[in-house]
Amino acid sequence: MNLYTVSIAHHNVAIENREKFKLSTLENERMVLQVKEILNLEECIILSTCNRTEIYYLNNKPLTLELLKLLCTIKCITYSEQYLPLVKSYEGDEAIQHIFNVGMGLDSLILGDLQIYGQLKDAYQKAADLGMCGAYLHRIMHVIFHTHKRVSNETLFLKGATSNAYNAVKILLGELSKTIGSKVLIVGLGEMGQSICKYLSEFDLQNIWVTNRSMSKARMISKNYGFNAIDFGLHKQKLHKFDFIISCIDGESTQYKITHFNHVPPKCIIDLGAPRSVCSQVERLGAKLYNIDDIGRLSKEAISQKKQEINTVQQIIHDEVEQFKLWQQSQVFSPTIHQLKQQLEAIRLSSLATFKKDLNQDEITAAEKVSMHLLNKIIQVPVVKLKQACLRGESEELSQALQELFTLEQPQAISSQLNN
Repeated sequence: MNLYTVSIAHHNVAIENREKFKLSTLENERMVLQVKEILNLEECIILSTCNRTEIYYLNNKPLTLELLKLLCTIKCITYSEQYLPLVKSYEGDEAIQHIFNVGMGLDSLILGDLQIYGQLKDAYQKAADLGMCGAYLHRIMHVIFHTHKRVSNETLFLKGATSNAYNAVKILLGELSKTIGSKVLIVGLGEMGQSICKYLSEFDLQNIWVTNRSMSKARMISKNYGFNAIDFGLHKQKLHKFDFIISCIDGESTQYKITHFNHVPPKCIIDLGAPRSVCSQVERLGAKLYNIDDIGRLSKEAISQKKQEINTVQQIIHDEVEQFKLWQQSQVFSPTIHQLKQQLEAIRLSSLATFKKDLNQDEITAAEKVSMHLLNKIIQVPVVKLKQACLRGESEELSQALQELFTLEQPQAISSQLNN
């Protein structure tokens, strides 16, 4: 069997199509259970974010079309062949490499994305809770956890923020730490504004307000995150009541002038509009003003730093993937070694039983000790040879030779391993 991946991701799929296949928590759970019930898969993890929906599964053949159709069913979409070009499939070593790249943020829309590791970890936990992770997926995920820890400790790749939304929140949190009871207003709830809301929701903050030209959207988002909504048509009259403002609206001209603040500026304004939505003269009133270029510099510096670390990260991934592959190959001969040890143990016990009647207790104890020592020495030879064969990619052939030499049964477990 092999690891396979079905991917609908940002590389080749626009957001309007990606969002069609974005799974909610409940939909994810339904999908995991149905791949088990309908497709008879025993190991499967489903990761679904705003930038990708990916299915990692163990099987003896690819199920790309079947999984796409099932995904359409879960999303109440009528299947069409037009969706096939949206899907990219990975198999075997390529699938292994891909899931490691995803977990480390190498495959993210924003290089070194800080969220994707946690999202993959959550997806794994959900699948495990539903009984859809066996020895293989448990092992590969824990190797990914270890790899992430190495990348974090041995490189600067995971240091620094790499999105304008994240950096805006980082600045805001720094400013909020200096005050108590401050009111924050987020204007504009497009992709940028929603990302900021999502980041802020992870902190226990009070007095967060949102507004949007579509008030139904503002009310929905405020309800989802426990924020407050203010009417877009009235918000300019009340700007002076807010201590911090994040503007995420785009327009052809400046939206906010000094007069909109009644000459009482907020402590800080973060202007993510393009072109700028806040008049630069607001700074004369004493407000700190950050525009998208200021925020972008933080991202550019972080991305530049991350790019310098890519080769090191790739080498760490390579090392860990190779170790995982050795484990994967070892699963082919482990049942054979277990059977061989059982057979030798049966011979040892039978031989001891034959001579026990002629031995006293001290001699029996000595014979037990010596025979066990000999058995362990004997079993070491095929173990070492099989490990060496793994490095050459010949473990299956040597395992079969041992089965024939010692008349071992073909272990059922072997047929379920990954080198078939």
